[in-house]
This record gives sequence, structure tokens and C-alpha cells, in this order.
Amino acid sequence: MNPLDVPPHLRADGEARPRVLLVVIEAGAPGLAAPELCRRFRAAGGQAPVVVLAANDDAVEQAACLELGADACLPHDVPGPLLWAQVKALLRRAPVAAGEAGTLRAGAFAFDRRAMTVRLGERVEGLTPHEFDCAWLLAGNAGAVVTRARLREAMTRGAAGAIRDRTVDACISRLRRKLLALDGCARRIRSVHGQGYLLDPAA
Repeated sequence: MNPLDVPPHLRADGEARPRVLLVVIEAGAPGLAAPELCRRFRAAGGQAPVVVLAANDDAVEQAACLELGADACLPHDVPGPLLWAQVKALLRRAPVAAGEAGTLRAGAFAFDRRAMTVRLGERVEGLTPHEFDCAWLLAGNAGAVVTRARLREAMTRGAAGAIRDRTVDACISRLRRKLLALDGCARRIRSVHGQGYLLDPAA
């Protein structure tokens, strides 16, 4: 994996302390069965996403893997681009590991996951969970466009129902006001027509 493709909150400090980002289990490989491997990994406290490459016709094994901790079951012959897309989607949704730094910087802004705040110097604004999910994703991709689909996906974690585009837009509007209160820059978060939103720390 290209280190640049790894979301910032999953990187080890200075890339010097390796950790498990994702587990791929091949069903049918010698050793323990895939469902048992999933169970043991979760029982040992493993938090990384788990992908199982399963036999296409073994629905019972696939269901068992999902019930015992797998995040996705894909066929053995899954095309490479689809597997890579699934891996990236799981990594985007992966939680910050307990005990790791939960602060992300974008320019002069510091986003604190534990406190659910954004700080600029001595000024601090509290954020709602949805606002923070959007802010964290935008800050982790500062200077690049983040699509509404990715923002919806980030906000869906823990939500009771589907997140709609207008909910994303309303959340971004509130987030803009809070960043404006910190530094007075109205164009800190920019709309990119037909694409999504962009956080510009240097605006």
C-alpha cells in the first residue's frame, strides 16, 4: 500500500511504529477455518477491518465469518480493482486505535477527536459528532476535494438512518460558521460544483 493512501488517523507516529491496518483471510487455506480466525482475532481485541476471501458457493461460511467479526466477504476471484476499492472503503471507516494520538492538524487548525473540538491558537470550538466526522475527513484531505458520498459515509457511522446530501450540506454550513468564528475566513471550506467540498487551510 502506498503510505499516501493511508488515512492520516491510521498512520503510526512518524511511520515508525507499525500496526495492523487491515486483515485479509483466505477461506480454505491450511490451518484454522476462516470463521474461527475471525472469532479469535476479535476475541483477542483486534479492531482492524477484516476481509474474507471466500468460496463463491459457500453462503454458510460467509455468514459465519460476518457474524464472527468479518467486515466484508468477497469471492476468491474478486477483480483486483474491486478488492482495492473495498479495502480503501474499510480503511476510511476504521476507528482511531485506543491510546493513539487523536489530533489531526490542517494548517493552523488542530482537530481533537477525543474532545470533539477544533482549536486555533487559544480559541476552541466544540463540534457535534457529525460535524467532527466531516471536519476530520476534510482535514485529512486538506487541499483536495472530498465528495458528498465520502462525507455521507463518514457521517453514517452510528447514525440511525441513511444520511442525505442535504444533511451533509447543513452540517458543512454549521462547520463553516464555527471555523469562521475562529479565524474570520469565510472561504475556509469551499464548495466545488458537482464534486463536493474542499478545506483550504491557507485561504
